[in-house]
Amino acid sequence: MLLCLRVSVIILVSRGFHISPEYPRPVILLSCMRRFLSISFTLLCALLLISTLFLWFRSYQMIDSWTWGGWSNDPDSDNGRQTTVREESGWIISGRGTLALARRTQQADMSLAAAHDLIAKNAFKGPIHGQQMPNPDKSYTYGKPTGHTFWNRLGFQYDHRLGRSPTTHYYELSIPFRALAALFALPLLIRGAFFLFRKSRHLPHACPACGYDLRATPTRCPECGHTPSTALTPQHPTPDIDL
Repeated sequence: MLLCLRVSVIILVSRGFHISPEYPRPVILLSCMRRFLSISFTLLCALLLISTLFLWFRSYQMIDSWTWGGWSNDPDSDNGRQTTVREESGWIISGRGTLALARRTQQADMSLAAAHDLIAKNAFKGPIHGQQMPNPDKSYTYGKPTGHTFWNRLGFQYDHRLGRSPTTHYYELSIPFRALAALFALPLLIRGAFFLFRKSRHLPHACPACGYDLRATPTRCPECGHTPSTALTPQHPTPDIDL
């Protein structure tokens, strides 16, 4: 994210975005802010798209997993003899073109001594890169949709089920990498199409930087702040004269 912000600032500075006394200050500030956010969002989508394509290709070569979680004590349930402990854990698994996200929650009532031992042995741990299995074959089915709905056919699945204990809950969400790639590529395609459309107009009175109509302000573009190399002369409609 910081890299996107830095690159956006460099692009804005290189294109000469600065405040000019010729135009209202709020207009220039809003224009610069809008372009800054647009460039930052585009760069962020590009980075996410590259990361998604890399994980997508890697998922057919290696299964990656990241886990986190641990047990914690509920102070309000402590009555001097027993207490309630809760577990919050989750994991992310990438394999065979699918990204699976899972979460498990459970709780139990136990004595204070047993609770302290459990928490000491299973304290919360941050994301840990789990084991890798090279060359997963087609028998790998974790995260694969098992239903027959429209979303299951597209590769999506959401499942919520109980564990052995009624206080244990499992939440699983499976997303195909192709859907993530399409999601992150859509803003880039829209911006690219808009850029090509803007450059293909070749209007003589348009700003060469953003395509804004400069007939009213030929010396400087109020949209992006660009100054044309050759100032345009304002064009006024010629009245019709009947002879």
